[in-house]
Amino acid sequence: MEPTVEDQKIELIDYLRVIWKRKRLIIRGTFLAAAASLAVSVSMPNLYEVSRTLRIGLLPESAEEGKLVKGRQVESREDFIDRLKDHRMLGEAVKELQLGMSPKEVADLISIDTKPNPHVRYKVQAADVQVATRIADWLAESVIKAHKPIFDRWFQVTKENEEELVAKINSLEAENRKMKGILERTAEGQSIDTTAVVVLHVNIGDRERNLTDLRKELARTRLSRVGHNNTVVIAAHTMPRQPFRTRVGLNLALGGTLGLMISIFLAFFLEYVERAKSKESVVRSEESRGRTQE
Repeated sequence: MEPTVEDQKIELIDYLRVIWKRKRLIIRGTFLAAAASLAVSVSMPNLYEVSRTLRIGLLPESAEEGKLVKGRQVESREDFIDRLKDHRMLGEAVKELQLGMSPKEVADLISIDTKPNPHVRYKVQAADVQVATRIADWLAESVIKAHKPIFDRWFQVTKENEEELVAKINSLEAENRKMKGILERTAEGQSIDTTAVVVLHVNIGDRERNLTDLRKELARTRLSRVGHNNTVVIAAHTMPRQPFRTRVGLNLALGGTLGLMISIFLAFFLEYVERAKSKESVVRSEESRGRTQE
């Protein structure tokens, strides 16, 4: 049988009576929880946040063992992030910067944006803005320094490939000029060797086509180097005007709400225990009366 509207009203009134009866407990519990959250929020130090955004270096196309290798990043985004959290590298930062912290403590100060992005953005949070700035700058400089030899090596390979193409073009052009001179002298002679003239024309045509292909390849090689640079910092927020303050108001509201919920639960639990004891005492008194009457 489902409860009627009157029964529901009675139950609601019972709940309100319990809350009213235990109002002091509820008020005190809520106040104590809010006061505790306020004390914790105020006692926590303000944190300064320093961020750096780095663009990973791009390698130009290059030729290796006769094959053209397409350009790629100096280091993958995943390896880049692992490098920033590497305790061995952070140990070097502790020594060079004289931080007086362990590598793990430094790693805890660093947070990295893991959203899909061609760039890598990381933040350093610390109570001392100078410490946060020094760590952020050291990380950027160390990564750029580690990437530079890789980029320079690939760039040198591309440059050598370009020099090789230029040498081939110059050689073919010189051969073509020589053959054209021979062709002119042959054509000006009294007796023209038709076979020699045809062979010279064919050879000159082949070299012109080779020159066209080599010039296109040279242009593509030079163009591939445009816009390719080593890893670089593209955004830096070094000196924040205000520290990253603890959200006192939000913590106070959450603490008060949690305290209110716990206090109401405790009020109903105490009421349940009190009623259970009352029922138990009534049962015992009735049992004792029955024995007396017997």
